[in-house]
Amino acid sequence: MWQLSSEHFRKMVAETEQEYVESLEKNNYLKEFEEVTSSIVDMSITGNKARVKMRFQGKVIATGKRFDDILYDYWVFEHGNWYMNQPSRAE
Repeated sequence: MWQLSSEHFRKMVAETEQEYVESLEKNNYLKEFEEVTSSIVDMSITGNKARVKMRFQGKVIATGKRFDDILYDYWVFEHGNWYMNQPSRAE
C-alpha cells in the first residue's frame, strides 16, 4: 500500500516504508483478518481528486465473525499518477 500512497498520507503515517510495515506488524493489523475481498462499487472523479466507494468482506480472526462493510478511499492525481490519499474511511 505504501507504493500507492500519496505524499500527504506517507507523511501522516511514517517516514519510510519500513517504518510503515513495522507499525502494521506491531499492531497486528495484518493478522486481524482473513478471506478479505474488496470490490469497487462506485467511483467519481473531479479534477485531480477521486472518491472510490469500496465493499470489503472477510472474517475477523479473533472472533470468527464475518464482515461486509462499505468504505471510501480518496485518491489524488500527483506527479502524473493516481495515489491513495485517505484510505478506508467510513461515511
